[in-house]
Amino acid sequence: MAEKRYDTSYVARVRDQCYLGAIDTQIAELFGIAISTLRRWRETYPEFDYAFKEGKALADAKVAKSLFTRAIGYDYTRTKVTAKAGGSRDEVVTEQVHVAPDVVAQIFWLKNRRPDVWRDRIEHAGPGGGPIPVTDTTDMETARRIAFALSKAIHAQPDERSVTHGSDRTLPAPTE
Repeated sequence: MAEKRYDTSYVARVRDQCYLGAIDTQIAELFGIAISTLRRWRETYPEFDYAFKEGKALADAKVAKSLFTRAIGYDYTRTKVTAKAGGSRDEVVTEQVHVAPDVVAQIFWLKNRRPDVWRDRIEHAGPGGGPIPVTDTTDMETARRIAFALSKAIHAQPDERSVTHGSDRTLPAPTE
């Protein structure tokens, strides 16, 4: 079977299809060609490749604008038409509506635009960027450290009630 020949009319079609969100396999199917032929056309015909990239960039920009608008909130005018009972004239009401900012869109935007500041996972490192040194401690030493930290936290809040442990006796102030 002979390979389909490239035609300059494909430039506008590929830009439009990319703008509508079509992926490479869908575009190849639209033109009735193999994906390898589509790649070859992109390499051989710069105007075709440019239209491909331009269509995708325009679509991405439109989505980014919509995401940003959703993240910051927006206002729009809504028109309602209500039918009155008894066959009298319909009532037309126009009102301003405010759509509140969408927190999920804000999180998505910030995580992708500023991952250095907004990522979920924070990398910890030891001295010089190396591994964090870990010392072996006994269960008794770990329990002692936890008890000390809790005792210190309790006594750091003098305006709150003292914590008791089944008696009228309060915990002593920590010493180390």
